[in-house]
This record gives sequence, C-alpha cells and structure tokens, in this order.
Amino acid sequence: MVYELIFDFGVYTGHSRNQTLEVEVIGLATLLSLSVSDSQFVSNSPLTFQMFSFLFTADSSTAVLTFRDSVSNYTYSTDCDIDNVQVSAVPEIDPATGGSAPSLVAGVLAMIEQRRRRGAVGTATAA
Repeated sequence: MVYELIFDFGVYTGHSRNQTLEVEVIGLATLLSLSVSDSQFVSNSPLTFQMFSFLFTADSSTAVLTFRDSVSNYTYSTDCDIDNVQVSAVPEIDPATGGSAPSLVAGVLAMIEQRRRRGAVGTATAA
C-alpha cells in the first residue's frame, strides 16, 4: 500500500541560519529518509509554514514516523515547528477493471485544491 505523508514545516529565529529537519519512516526497512529545509527563511520574521508532501510504500502493518532536528547544521537559537501532520493511503487502481479510478481522480483533485489553498509544495533532499 502506498501512503502520502504531508506536513507543514516552519522556522523562527533571530539568526541568519537555515533550519534542517530530518524525516524518516521505518517499517521492516527504511521506507523514507530525507531532509527538508525552510527556504522561506527571513531573519527575525514571524513563523511562516511551508507544506511538504512525500510518498512511501509500506512493507508491514506498522511503521514509525520520526521528525528530528538535524545535528549536521549548528543553528544556535534557530527553532522550528511542524504542524498538520497527515498520513493517508493513496487509492490503488485495479488495472483489470479500472478499480477505483473515480476515487483516485476525486482524491487527486482534492489534494490539488488543498495544496492550492495552502501554497506551493516544498522541496527536499535525500539523506
């Protein structure tokens, strides 16, 4: 089963340093491992969130989702917040019958509308 992880990430600070967040999903194996940075950074600005979205394929009935401050960058008094964390199953299509194609289309349209309302999707780098 394929899942989508969506979350908002924001940084607030008085310094000119970027904050990096490590994101992992671990099942029987590592399903997702990457780092995200706040590209909207402005020193002494109010907290502004950026939405990130990633897909992963489950390999068991349970998995552990971890968010961790990156130890590879020294950010001193730079702090971050995460919000609106969601993990949702992505509908699968049965190629023989077309399966849940209408559900998939409706789901994709709903995701596009949600992203349109919340702003651009962020970028990430693989860890």
